[in-house]
Amino acid sequence: MDEYEAQQRLAAFADGELGPAEQVPVLEYLAAHPQAMGRLIHQQRLRQAVDRAMHDRAGRVPLPLRRKVEQMMMTAVPEVEAAGGSTPPVTAADRGHSPIAYLGRWAPAAVAAVLLIFTLAAVTTTWGPGTSGDAALIPAGQLAMFTKRHVDCALQLAPLSDAVKFPERLSEIPAAIAQHTGAQSYPVLGLSAMGYEFEAIGPCSVPGMPSVHMIYRARPETGRRDAMSLWMIKDRGQIDIPPDIPYTVTSIGAPHPVIIWRHSGMLYYLVGDSTPRLQEAIATLALNL
Repeated sequence: MDEYEAQQRLAAFADGELGPAEQVPVLEYLAAHPQAMGRLIHQQRLRQAVDRAMHDRAGRVPLPLRRKVEQMMMTAVPEVEAAGGSTPPVTAADRGHSPIAYLGRWAPAAVAAVLLIFTLAAVTTTWGPGTSGDAALIPAGQLAMFTKRHVDCALQLAPLSDAVKFPERLSEIPAAIAQHTGAQSYPVLGLSAMGYEFEAIGPCSVPGMPSVHMIYRARPETGRRDAMSLWMIKDRGQIDIPPDIPYTVTSIGAPHPVIIWRHSGMLYYLVGDSTPRLQEAIATLALNL
């Protein structure tokens, strides 16, 4: 399959939309392109983390895929090893053990599929269900300020304050945030895995002081024009919510949803144009730990 078709099929595979027969060429493609498998695993992890955040249940590998992998494990032909020797055939005794015990015996597609199964099964988070429209957690006036500030800064109507100089390199920003706010943020604050690039950072008084405001913008190749605003301020108990549980504080269908959560001494406010993308961003930050 060509690159475009491969990307389309990988996306459908990640969403669980392919039947067992349609999955075979995708598994073969993954075996031949390890970097594509890495991207797929990342997408699956994001979907599972978001699913747990919204529904408080572990993500599950689609049953048809699991059955297909089991079938491949029983019928795959041992491949010739790079050293020139033949891999021993699978015996009846082998079949009673975990596939991991003899993973190296199988054809590349089977290896790729089983690695995918076990990697996804190992993903865990501590996230629980959020609530929708819990506006009582934030005063209406402050909520309006978050929305207005996000729109103004995203449209560059109001540039971020430069009263505090932050580094330009994203990798250096967490340390600068800790120095400015007195609390440690996530160690990695990039959202490039979901198609957003860091654009700007500055101090902001909307959630209180001292706090910071970061802006992310969708990369041109994504075909989107949306942006996200992330505020961080030291968690002093301003909002009484359990840690690591995201709460949507805008009504369903709001043009600029706002989600808040607490994590390791920091209080976060995330504003954007799409609730699913905000949820994916939260999952991405959590996976960066």
